[in-house]
Amino acid sequence: MLKQHNTRQDAWTAINGKVYNVTPYLAFHPGGEKELMRVAGRDGTKLFGVLCGQLSKFRWILILNLMFF
Repeated sequence: MLKQHNTRQDAWTAINGKVYNVTPYLAFHPGGEKELMRVAGRDGTKLFGVLCGQLSKFRWILILNLMFF
């Protein structure tokens, strides 16, 4: 279950129905580890849309980093 992956050693989130292991990305997240941990273990679609929508010109970078990191 997704909700079990909510620690700094094992952080996963779901965005638009896809699950991502974001653990390796914690140290590199532009908003900081704390911001990414807000969605660890749960669906982060809404927060991702709100925050990354504000940074729309950088959105593709964030998506690529989550997919290929």
